[in-house]
Amino acid sequence: MLISTERLIVKKACLEDAPFIVSLWNNPDIMNNVGYPEGLNCTESDIRNQIAHQKGPGLLNQLLVVRKAASETLIGHAYMSVSENSNSSRTDIKLLPVYQGKRYGIEIKTALIQYIFEHTECHYVEATPNLANHPSIRMQESVGAFRIGRGLFKPSLNAPVVSKPVDYWIYRVYRDTPAYPDCRKRLHRYSAIIPVAGRSQRMQCFKPLLPWPPDSDSQYTVIESAVQALLNAGVDPLITVVGYRGDDIKQRLCGWPVRIVENMKPTEPMMTSVIKALPEIPSSSAVFIHPGDHPSVEPETISCLIGYHEQEPGSIHIPVYNGKSGHPALFPPNLLRKQAVFHLPNGLRSLIHSKRHAVVYHQVNDTGVLKNLDYPTDYVI
Repeated sequence: MLISTERLIVKKACLEDAPFIVSLWNNPDIMNNVGYPEGLNCTESDIRNQIAHQKGPGLLNQLLVVRKAASETLIGHAYMSVSENSNSSRTDIKLLPVYQGKRYGIEIKTALIQYIFEHTECHYVEATPNLANHPSIRMQESVGAFRIGRGLFKPSLNAPVVSKPVDYWIYRVYRDTPAYPDCRKRLHRYSAIIPVAGRSQRMQCFKPLLPWPPDSDSQYTVIESAVQALLNAGVDPLITVVGYRGDDIKQRLCGWPVRIVENMKPTEPMMTSVIKALPEIPSSSAVFIHPGDHPSVEPETISCLIGYHEQEPGSIHIPVYNGKSGHPALFPPNLLRKQAVFHLPNGLRSLIHSKRHAVVYHQVNDTGVLKNLDYPTDYVI
């Protein structure tokens, strides 16, 4: 099976293609954009073994090569993966530098998207170009992809090759009209305050820096997982308020696109951290309050709340799961700046229940809105 376009053919890689794929994956000019500035240092034997173990008749989850239709000259590599729940797909395209800038990437990407939507039930196709990879960004936008958020790739500390973090955009092409459009075309701006100043006394260890998920090979911590979810949903700027062990959190978040504010009274109520962060929030921005000990909230839940705010910008929006309200709550612009809020006896909780402002509760299919890490027994998936 293969995919044909006007100028190109995309087909499953065979053993004879191994030297070409090695030349791509070991090329620093190509692999630098995905976090490997010296290439992957792979061998022909590695690639041949991967090709030999490919299963299935189709092109999904297979190592693919791209060649010119007229001359059969190999020009690049492609890949289409499908998530376990078959809800989404990811594509990857790498071209030899000499063939870049000739719109081959757009031609390949268009063909891959069409193949995915014809052969799967996926709702969208996702790609994550490096913020500095402008040709790839132009390719995503040329095929109609929406920019829905941002993320940070952190390579494994045990990676056998030289690697580096990669700050990337998240682009999606949807099968149908997306419920949450390009984050650059939203009617309102969205920021977040992430309070993480406390001492974690009930947890008996410093929870922001615990690995998340627990018992996994993830390179991320609890605080990074909270940051990642907000970025993935297109929330910016993010203000992280630190106190106890603030330098350790600053070091861990180095490289992440977040701003750090210090709260020198970490034992005070969370509202003190919110007040510290407010000067960093644009006056026109709605504000998520996302406690740093909630690492499991799905980006789609945050996008959902943004969609509700676009429809009702004057209300407070709160997610609900199984009849219980959770985090993060989304507040209208400037509501938190009103001096009266600062003096409420129970801070934000009093504001929400005061009936002075409209509050809308939204049922979501996300247990993460209730998953906070207070005690050692909470530190489970």
